[in-house]
Amino acid sequence: MKASHKISLTPVAAAVTAALGPAQSAMAQEAAARSGVLEEIVVTACKRAESAQDIPSAIQAISQDSLAAMGAKGLEDYSRFVPSINVVSYGAGSSTVVFRGAITGSSFIGQSTSSIYLDEISVTQTGSQPNIRPVDIARVEALSGPQGTLYGSDAQAGTMRIITNQPIMDTFEGVFDSELRGGSQSDASYRSSLVFNVPLVDQKLAMRVVGYKDHDGGFIDNVYGHTADYYGLAGVNKAPAPWGSLDNTKSVEDRWNDADVWGGRIHLLWDINDKWSTTLSYHHQTTDSGADNYYDPYVGDLQAIRFHNEWRKEDFDMASLKVEGDVGFAQLVAAVSYYERSTESQFDNTTYAHYWAAQYCHDTTNTPAEAPYYWTNPETGYVVAFPVYCQGTTVDADYFTKGVGKSHDDKLTAEIRLSNEGEMFDWIVGLYREESGNGVLEGSPFAVPTTGGDGNTVTYQQSASLQYWEWYWSNYYGTPTTYPTANSHWYSGGHTDWEQSAVFGEATWHINDHWDLTLGGRYFDRSNTRRTIVNHPGGPNLAGEPDTTSGDRAYRLAHNGLPPPVSGGETQFSPKVGLTYTVSDNKLLYALY
Repeated sequence: MKASHKISLTPVAAAVTAALGPAQSAMAQEAAARSGVLEEIVVTACKRAESAQDIPSAIQAISQDSLAAMGAKGLEDYSRFVPSINVVSYGAGSSTVVFRGAITGSSFIGQSTSSIYLDEISVTQTGSQPNIRPVDIARVEALSGPQGTLYGSDAQAGTMRIITNQPIMDTFEGVFDSELRGGSQSDASYRSSLVFNVPLVDQKLAMRVVGYKDHDGGFIDNVYGHTADYYGLAGVNKAPAPWGSLDNTKSVEDRWNDADVWGGRIHLLWDINDKWSTTLSYHHQTTDSGADNYYDPYVGDLQAIRFHNEWRKEDFDMASLKVEGDVGFAQLVAAVSYYERSTESQFDNTTYAHYWAAQYCHDTTNTPAEAPYYWTNPETGYVVAFPVYCQGTTVDADYFTKGVGKSHDDKLTAEIRLSNEGEMFDWIVGLYREESGNGVLEGSPFAVPTTGGDGNTVTYQQSASLQYWEWYWSNYYGTPTTYPTANSHWYSGGHTDWEQSAVFGEATWHINDHWDLTLGGRYFDRSNTRRTIVNHPGGPNLAGEPDTTSGDRAYRLAHNGLPPPVSGGETQFSPKVGLTYTVSDNKLLYALY
């Protein structure tokens, strides 16, 4: 069930619109139906306004009317109408956009292969992207890659641009939209939004304000279960007899992946004169959700067995300033934007720890486990293998454990470009600068001091992780190490800083009425500096390490537990060559390199 109400008035033509608007609208629709002409969508994918049919590239554009007709509520809905992209949704507020199958790794030290833009704001991240709700959206543009010339190395697979509606100078407009929906295997969901367009100063200043509140009903059930030996580890002497005694009575819940999303956006447009204008924008969105959209096929369809409540919270803010003007020989666009995103989450790790311990720490024949443990030395980048993971006494790993995670991303970008369209030549040149950072911290108390389903209270000292680290630090430093009895966490995390500078350009020669030749390129310099800490109990402060005053540990103690930074970078030139042949007004052939 959906309801939508719109009020739109211009200062002069309100009465005329009321009298003639319905008739004119009906006649226009009938004329379009009779003509059979496809709707023309004007896009800015090539950083200047042009018809989507005239762009010699693989581009799909979804108009505002199409978005409304499909009932789009997030990035994953766009992929149903754009064959070149696939959106992997991890839950409310978090998705990964994949162009042409070139998936981006989730590592916080990797680089994205697909770029995402909200107007002029780059929200590209490694791993998951913020799932921007499609409220008051003018269109969505999907450009299959490579798009490195105009959008940089993050756009090798493709670029998605979400274009919002801008303020209108001579119209007061109010739109209220609401929707209630349900599913056969989900709770009810609803959406509501409110949009106002307000002229503030006649033909000079206008504001557009958007607010929305959504609730997504859950469809995953956390059902009753226990730490059973799903994979038959007891049959290969990897599972002690008591395993399987813990249950999840306290966390059983139906439809536990529900989510609430609310946010808003404001645009302020100032037409300085006939040639110059500036737009100030701000966007905020908060997501408060339950578990992710994962289920266990060993348990049942849309079902899982988890032993802790799971949740995720996210906030992101975006601000931008854009200046546009005519400098005589070209059109100038200068934009600066800032983007910030923070997340917190809690997830169950009981089953993971259960089988991790079986593979690395348990052998009921009283001999050490033989599976090696591999990790990457952050200082050298080399992979290190320990032939035996747990050298301490094997312990019962049938205990409750959960993980907690935090992440923070920020990005400051600036771009200035000049463009011109002529009878024989079109060209665009620009400069780009980006500074961004990504921080991740995950912790897991491998044994939460709580009473389990068997009535026994377990502590961190019984966990397999402690057994390993006591052995590792004793051998590495030559001094026995004992960690405290507190509810210590096993941490992984780090921070990566990125910097990028680029100059880009593109020129098109209109050889004749049919043939066009395009040459372009992007020269960029990109560098990153990262610090990582991998799997250390007790937190980044390394309080439990031996009292050594030199070497790696001394550096870590002076830098909140992080190892020395590792830096890298690249300087490259990405060329572009295109040849286009216009067959007719609605047919285009092109070759692109």
